[in-house]
Amino acid sequence: MHNRLNLIVVTVLLAVVFSGCATPKEDNIENVKLCTYSSEAISFQYPDWPDIPPKDDEIFLLKSNGSSVFSAGCYLIPSTMLVQEMKKNLEAEFDGEYGYYLLDSNGTKLNAVTRVLYSDYETYTLTVASIGQPDISFLSSAQRVKRNLNVQEGVGIMPIPINGDASFLPQACREARELGAELISWYFFWGGLEDDWTVADCVMECLSHEGKSVAVMNVIHTNVLGKYPPEYSSFTDQGFKEGFAEFSVEFVNRYKPEYYFIGGEVDIYLNMHREEIAAFKEVLDYTYSEIKKASPQTQVGLVVTYHYAREYDAIDIIQTLAPECDILGYTVHPYEGDFIYSDVSRGLKYLNEVRDVVPGKPYAIIETGWSSSSLLNSDEDRQAEFVNDFFSFVENGGAEFVTWFSLHDQGDCSEAARIHLDATPHLQLDEAYIEAFEEFMCSPGLKNSDGSPKEAWYTWKQYLQ
Repeated sequence: MHNRLNLIVVTVLLAVVFSGCATPKEDNIENVKLCTYSSEAISFQYPDWPDIPPKDDEIFLLKSNGSSVFSAGCYLIPSTMLVQEMKKNLEAEFDGEYGYYLLDSNGTKLNAVTRVLYSDYETYTLTVASIGQPDISFLSSAQRVKRNLNVQEGVGIMPIPINGDASFLPQACREARELGAELISWYFFWGGLEDDWTVADCVMECLSHEGKSVAVMNVIHTNVLGKYPPEYSSFTDQGFKEGFAEFSVEFVNRYKPEYYFIGGEVDIYLNMHREEIAAFKEVLDYTYSEIKKASPQTQVGLVVTYHYAREYDAIDIIQTLAPECDILGYTVHPYEGDFIYSDVSRGLKYLNEVRDVVPGKPYAIIETGWSSSSLLNSDEDRQAEFVNDFFSFVENGGAEFVTWFSLHDQGDCSEAARIHLDATPHLQLDEAYIEAFEEFMCSPGLKNSDGSPKEAWYTWKQYLQ
């Protein structure tokens, strides 16, 4: 990243050197002939100056008239990360998308302005530097090119990338939109974000591009607690609710997600620790109130299960917590016994039953899907069959949105599974259960972990015609 950012500086300096002008001179560029660059992602005007050979593939246009320089680059990194590095390494001061800074060329100070734009899941930089005041009309002419997407109202996708590799997340987000996803969701933990927004910056820019975003903050992570800042070990700790609410307000103000959900399948943990229900309700109520003061338009929700609550008599927990949020987000995994996916009809049945848990309460399906694994008594044909039921429910089920989990299989799920198995010691010696649990987590993707499509993907595509 540091080398990439330095390229902005280097290309400007090289342009001056290569032009044969050791001491840049201020010139009048009001009558410069303008050319137009246009791609599927961006369009802008640029000066018809002589070309300078760029020294890196990420710079695709470099021009200089001997006293001023124009460059255009494209980077496979989030714009937020590039802006942060420019502030740190170039002491750039930003006003919106425009960064202002000074460059030194052979003792001569050059005024530089870089406009940073995020388009088509890539970051574009347009830079002008000159001895005098740079003509930023070259920069202000830039326009993002919007794609014509066949977005399906109420359809969501969890964009697990190829092989679970975070570097492929922009590609996964792009494909999710191309598959009609109006909403894209992701799970976060407070711990690790409290003093470093880098990860959230990268993810949320990708999630919110071209559509709505859903952020789930895992205060509870199914049957275990989420990751917290080091001063907290539980949401019952003194000061937790105030600290978490303050963090949540900052998150919402920073990223403006349409939906902000608190907790992940909280009924599972709370059913195992019923003495903590009141404390969690207090955290939820306080956080909701603080977010609504700062961002009334944000829909604040709570993530619970249906399949577990139905099986283990935890419906009362959902009903107790429901008044403390705008919307309930359900995970619905309609397996039988130890993750058996043989009866596709259970899927639509479970989805249709959700609305009766808290009658009249707005709700969404945060996760649903179907395994394609033969180990779990399913196959690709059964998974594809459930895709048809998925779209039927989107159309007729009454949920605000319905999210398919997930775009790709996760590959190796042993580490993710271990987090939950550690809280259930009696299952750790049950090898058959562990194998089935890992397979359950790893096999609901529309595509395999390597990116190859399943039958479900082809069935899904038919709904985009």
